[in-house]
Amino acid sequence: HVTVSEFIQESNRIIHSDHPFILLLHDIMNGLSTIWHFVLFKTDSQPIRVSNVVIGLVLFILGIRLAKYLSVLTRKKILANPKIDKNTAVSLERIVHYCFLLIMAFFVLEITNVPLTTLTVIGTTLALGIGLGSQNIVNNFISGLIIMLEKPIKLGDTIEVQNIVGKVINIGARCVSLQTENNINMLVPNSNILQDHVINWTLNDPTLKLSLPLCVNNECSILT
Repeated sequence: HVTVSEFIQESNRIIHSDHPFILLLHDIMNGLSTIWHFVLFKTDSQPIRVSNVVIGLVLFILGIRLAKYLSVLTRKKILANPKIDKNTAVSLERIVHYCFLLIMAFFVLEITNVPLTTLTVIGTTLALGIGLGSQNIVNNFISGLIIMLEKPIKLGDTIEVQNIVGKVINIGARCVSLQTENNINMLVPNSNILQDHVINWTLNDPTLKLSLPLCVNNECSILT
């Protein structure tokens, strides 16, 4: 039987031996350590290393999943209240999800020791990107928030936009999904909902009224 102290001594002997395989492992570990602590850039005398970026990405990915879980949990808690309808619950779920993502972003920056002044550089870059061609994305995102808050349309509404009639099946951050009578899904940008002429056939009353022409012996009448 080998005691703990004997096992430790033998392990130290192997680790500090001159065996080629051990030396190769040392070289690999030293190379990985160099990459892990490599300084990418500095902001306010604060070095941003590869380790900061990797840890930040892992935490942010986990944060996205956590934010999704918490927002879904929030919707279920809200739906448990019979006085709150599904559309309000979905809208609050989206808003809570965005808030959690924003909080998580600041939390990750704090954990990884990335100074908040870095956000200035990132914000400037995003502003430049928006100016060069991302206006539609931001416009649709803001329009989506306005739709969820003002509720000109809701899930299940039958609307007409661009001469196409469909049922609202989803209101996303970028577009509204419609299902037409031919079971075709149509994506309408959120900005179009606010800017174009949209007819909401079921805004106040879910009952639809249809008019059909009926012709018998060259005599036509309208059935409603």
